[in-house]
Amino acid sequence: MNWLDRAIAVVAPQAAVKRVRARVALEAVDHMLKRGYDGAKSNRRTQGWVASGSSANAEIESAGAKLRARSRDLVRNDPYAKRAIKALVANAIGTGITAESKQPAGKPWKQWVKECDWLGKQDFYGLQALAARCMYESGEVLIVRRRLSGAQAAETKSGVPLQLMVLEPDYLDTNKHGPQQNGRHCFSGVEVARDGRVQGYWLYDQHPGDAPLFTVSLTSTYYPAKDVIHAFEIERAGQLRGVPKLSAVILQMRDLGDYDEAVLVKKKVEACFAAFVTTDEENRNISAQVETESKTASNGNSHIQRNETLAPGMIEYLKPGESVEFGSPSAAPDGEFASRHERRIAVGVDLTYEILTGDLSRVNFSSARMGRQEMVKIIDQWRWLTFIPQVCNRVQDWFEESAYLAGVVRAQSYDFVWTPPKWDYVNPLDDVKTDREELAGALSSWSSQIRKRGEDPDAVYEEMKKDRERLLLIGVDVTANGKKAPDPAATNAGNAGADAEGDAADEDTAKNAEDAARHIGERFDRIDATFARQFAEVREMVIAKQPVTVNVTTPPVTIAEGAVRVQMDAPQVDVHLGETRVEPAAVNVTVAQPRTTVETIKRDANNEIVEIIREQKD
Repeated sequence: MNWLDRAIAVVAPQAAVKRVRARVALEAVDHMLKRGYDGAKSNRRTQGWVASGSSANAEIESAGAKLRARSRDLVRNDPYAKRAIKALVANAIGTGITAESKQPAGKPWKQWVKECDWLGKQDFYGLQALAARCMYESGEVLIVRRRLSGAQAAETKSGVPLQLMVLEPDYLDTNKHGPQQNGRHCFSGVEVARDGRVQGYWLYDQHPGDAPLFTVSLTSTYYPAKDVIHAFEIERAGQLRGVPKLSAVILQMRDLGDYDEAVLVKKKVEACFAAFVTTDEENRNISAQVETESKTASNGNSHIQRNETLAPGMIEYLKPGESVEFGSPSAAPDGEFASRHERRIAVGVDLTYEILTGDLSRVNFSSARMGRQEMVKIIDQWRWLTFIPQVCNRVQDWFEESAYLAGVVRAQSYDFVWTPPKWDYVNPLDDVKTDREELAGALSSWSSQIRKRGEDPDAVYEEMKKDRERLLLIGVDVTANGKKAPDPAATNAGNAGADAEGDAADEDTAKNAEDAARHIGERFDRIDATFARQFAEVREMVIAKQPVTVNVTTPPVTIAEGAVRVQMDAPQVDVHLGETRVEPAAVNVTVAQPRTTVETIKRDANNEIVEIIREQKD
């Protein structure tokens, strides 16, 4: 207590106690406020900061239309905005997220993707790029399932009565909002049940922006949710509509564009002034008296327009009363100012600064790889958690259902493997070495490496097999490494020495993975060379039209009694030219006769087992 409290305590103790209690309570409140979040305090720094606590749907309902309009305007007129959207689509979709299936649905799928567009302009991969662009630029996209009639499906090559129509989110009837007569709730054209599940969509019959052109009234139609794909990136729980990718940087892009335009206008104005002449004599030139009369002004008076000329190295003597003042343009604007804003924009759209601006003057291989890795993670996350589940998998379900009902396939729920486009190497030499080391160390499979490059492993294997057979047929011997195979004769003569060298190389495998991989490659080269020699011998005999005899030896077969059934088909031998004679060997069948085991047990006087005798009898 201070001296005042002590004085009050002498005269009025009860009042002094109340003062002390009040002071302790104030100190506790002040201490509690100091321990809170700085961002939640109301002080000079947070003055004017208005933060809303409304839901995601309420925020989007009030700002969604304006965000879409401004985002599209920037993409049309701002080079950085246009670049950002194109780069996002190019990296996320590329030439398409392909699907492969070795089941019966794979063949009709490959044909259907070429004719799936309702408007007949693009294939499925083009529709993927269009949908992704709409998601980035407008925040969301609508894909409507169009069922074809039997006659329409008969005109297609796949026979699948299904096509897709991609629509912008403007087709949603925002007037359908609030409680509905069926007990459901409608939010900007999206109808949801009481439990929050989407039940359907109210879509306009045409784009609202086209209505003024045709002077027609807009009418909306209800589509069940099973016939519509509404794809957008979900950022908050319960979110029903999407927001454009540029939402967080719209103001920065606008301000940066205005800044660049102001600097450009400033420089143009400064370039228009070279020198200012002051003189006491009216209508007087710096050089010889070159005067031209101008047109009569609106007030009827005329004046002399002076034309001045400056030339390099010119010397001019001025008359008394004349002076020249040259304009001094201001210094160039700070380049770092624009660069800082461009970096903020790049971060806001999940791209690197170099991809957004095309400026590679500040990066090397290492820094470019590090910056790119984070962008790759973000785009891969968008692919596998947003686009593939919401668009690709839903389209696959529609295809399987339509193909099954049309009799194109006999079942549903086929296995489709989605393969996104590959990521290009930053440093191809080092990256390829890394891939080879992973394969040599059994840290990765051939299929995963091929799929990482955006290819289907089975298709690549089949193509490699066909290429090898074709090259061998024309006499070109190559190995899997792309090197020419060694001479067969030299290879056979040096097989013993090569095996010894191979054993020595095996000892170094643990020390050097690269030497081990080279050793394995040499072994495969020798196998390829031996196969090539044998194939060449058969090929020479076939070309010479010599008869080729193929002897097939069948091993003895032992079958239990009562189950004797021998069936032998002639082996299939594929020889393109010449004569072929197949001589099957006789089949030896041995029937094992059943044998009986007789067991004799000898016991003593106490009935203990003394000896067991087992005999085999036919």
